[in-house]
Amino acid sequence: MLKKGDFIELKFVGRIAESGEVFDTNIEEEAEKAGLQKPSQPSRICIGEGMIIKGLDEALEGIEEEQEHEILLRPRDAFGERNSSLVKTISLSAFVKKGMTPVRGELVSFDGIVARIAAISGARVIVDFNHPLAGKVIIYRIRAKKIEDVKEKLAALASFYLATQIKTENIKIEGKKAILEVEKLPAPQVISTLKQKTTQLLDVELELQVKEEEKAINKQEK
Repeated sequence: MLKKGDFIELKFVGRIAESGEVFDTNIEEEAEKAGLQKPSQPSRICIGEGMIIKGLDEALEGIEEEQEHEILLRPRDAFGERNSSLVKTISLSAFVKKGMTPVRGELVSFDGIVARIAAISGARVIVDFNHPLAGKVIIYRIRAKKIEDVKEKLAALASFYLATQIKTENIKIEGKKAILEVEKLPAPQVISTLKQKTTQLLDVELELQVKEEEKAINKQEK
C-alpha cells in the first residue's frame, strides 16, 4: 500500500468526465490514439510533495501498487473552479503591439500567462485566464509502481526542482552522500530547497557539481 513519502513511477490517462476526451497521458499507445504528443518519459514523483495536482497526489495515498485504479476528481481538487474575474477584456491594439494576432479558441501566452481567446468583438478581445480544464470533473486511470533505487529517487526529485530531466548516470552515491553532476548550477534558493528535500526524503547529503566538460567549455569561452 502506498504512503506519503513513497517514490513511484506513475502511468496515467487523464480524461474529462463529461466528454470522455483524453487530455493528457504518459502512455505512448494512449497518446497516439488521442492524437496527443508522444510522451518523452514516465512520470516519477514522490507522493505528498506536490509534484502533481493536489487531488491526484492525495488519492495516491493508501492505494495498492501495480494495480489499475480510477480516480474521479471534482474541480476543486483538479484544476480549480472557474473564476469569472479571470475573464478579461483586452484591447486588440495590446496584441498588435506584441506582434500577436488573436484567433478565437487559441491558447496564447500573454504577459507570461497562458490564456484562451474566448471572443473577438471589434477592437476588443475577451481573454480567459482560467486554466483550460477549470470547472471540469476529471477522471484519471492510473497504475503506480514503487521506486526503490536511491539514484532513481534522487533523479526524480532533482528533475522536479531543476525543471530538467536528470539521468541516473549523473548521480553518484557514496554512503550517506550523493553527488549530482549538472551542466550549470541553479539559483541558490533552488539548491537550498533541493538539498533540504534530499536530506528529508532520502536521508542523504547532496552535493551539486558542474560537469567537467562544461567547466572546460566555460574556461575556453573566457
